[in-house]
Amino acid sequence: MSLVLQNNIFKVSITDYDPDGNLTSDKNKNITSILYNHLNMPTKITVTGSNAGTLDYVYTADGIKLQKTKTVGGVPTTTDYAGNYVYENNQLQFFNTSEGYVEPDGSGGYNYVYSYTDHLGNVRLNYSDFDGNGTISQSEILKERNFYPFGLEH
Repeated sequence: MSLVLQNNIFKVSITDYDPDGNLTSDKNKNITSILYNHLNMPTKITVTGSNAGTLDYVYTADGIKLQKTKTVGGVPTTTDYAGNYVYENNQLQFFNTSEGYVEPDGSGGYNYVYSYTDHLGNVRLNYSDFDGNGTISQSEILKERNFYPFGLEH
């Protein structure tokens, strides 16, 4: 437990850790429990409050994440990780490529989303040629990210 002065008000920060240094609860964020496996990776996170629910994780023996199940209001959403492929509730969401990622377009085809990276490997721009004309218009830029010299995104 620690006292933190925030906006001239003392706020009690209640966090618990296990002997390995893993966070096991954080009452300020309504995290009531976090369970870990033998590799100190979280296997179950329980949250109360307005976003009450659980997150359950499944890993291989060497720590590769295979599955995440998010349950909110009794409704589970399962995300499966199969190599570069990511499925949500058994529907393909996307798969990674060396240039970016590919996602289903909803009509049986796929959208190729390209990622432009800087010299540090940060993704600076995501874009796609939705109309297939070979040029990228402003509306085909999906996300642009900028960073301060010390790495913080702005």
